[in-house]
Amino acid sequence: MSDVRDDDLAAEEEDDEMTRLSYVGKRDLGSPGQIREKNIVSRTGTIRGVKNRVRAGIANYEGNRKQSESAKKYVATENGKIVVYTTSMKAVRDTMEQCAYVKRLFQNMMLQVEERDIFMNAHYQSELEERLETQAVSVPQVFINGQLMGGAEKLEQLNETGELKQLLADFEHIDPSHVCEMCGGHKFISCTQCSGSKKGVRNNFAMLRCTACNEAGLMKCPMCSYPTC
Repeated sequence: MSDVRDDDLAAEEEDDEMTRLSYVGKRDLGSPGQIREKNIVSRTGTIRGVKNRVRAGIANYEGNRKQSESAKKYVATENGKIVVYTTSMKAVRDTMEQCAYVKRLFQNMMLQVEERDIFMNAHYQSELEERLETQAVSVPQVFINGQLMGGAEKLEQLNETGELKQLLADFEHIDPSHVCEMCGGHKFISCTQCSGSKKGVRNNFAMLRCTACNEAGLMKCPMCSYPTC
């Protein structure tokens, strides 16, 4: 008899929880059948939770709108490009091998790649965080025509099924043996303004930082074969 009462009590608590989740505006879209809608009416006759639902809807709309605007920006600027975020830091062997695999994959297909090394340039790190909407980013990450394709594992799957070749059929092929004479294919050179010291001109108060290079004292290669280097 005690077990039956315990089961009834547990069922009532579950009903109360699902009702609470219902009227405060929360939804389990993966299991819509589990939510039993029930309006909770206050003493004044208003339905509780309506304001929360409206606020949640507005927040969700604003988030999707901002994400859409950010995605559209990259789609417009990277149309016809293959962008690969990598790192040249050799601390993690698996990461280095995956980055090398992705670059070698496109090289074997004789396709031009715009490599963005997040270790060489902190701006690329911030850019990738924005695109992935998280600070816990991993590399490599491949974008084609501004659209996220994924990392090394995803690219390997697309390559094995032949989907990658079909996706890149209209991309212009290049001579893979060509290497930029100035940067050696690294896309960056030591700053020609400050020689990598990161120091600029001195004003009346202090030495100003060089604006031509990044935090590592490097600047984009002006003679690299890729237009945006």
